[in-house]
Amino acid sequence: MHSAKRNEIEQEIRKRLAEVCEEKGFVIEAVLLKSISLPQGLTRSIEAKLEAEQEALRMEFVLDRQKKEMDRQLIEAEGAKKNAIMQAEAKAQTAILEAEGRAKSIEIEAKANKAANDMLNSSLTPNVLKMNQIQAFMKLSTSPNTKTIITDGKGGVINMLDDK
Repeated sequence: MHSAKRNEIEQEIRKRLAEVCEEKGFVIEAVLLKSISLPQGLTRSIEAKLEAEQEALRMEFVLDRQKKEMDRQLIEAEGAKKNAIMQAEAKAQTAILEAEGRAKSIEIEAKANKAANDMLNSSLTPNVLKMNQIQAFMKLSTSPNTKTIITDGKGGVINMLDDK
């Protein structure tokens, strides 16, 4: 515990002894301190100070570890946040693509229906409609049910094309 400055203390004692003893013919080559006994109160104070320093270092270590854990959790939370944002964006993009696909499908279907209606309208002449009307009346006349047909009196069959 006290050996940290032992060499400095030995050198200082050798220097002072040399100043006093060299005048009398003594040569001091070295001073060796084998055992240092400090007063018990001073020993307790030094030990308390060392324990306090150790406790401070321990607390510094604990605080550093807690800070690192907090940083790790923050990084983890940022990663989770970015992941959630990416998933939400992907889900939104998927919904947009699905909606665009449905809209395109409806548009294609509407164009196909229009083309079919245009073809049907171009093929329906007044003569074709008259023929379909006659065939409908013929089917109606062969059915076993009772029928009453009311016409406008101007033609032999109902003119479904007249808007008069």
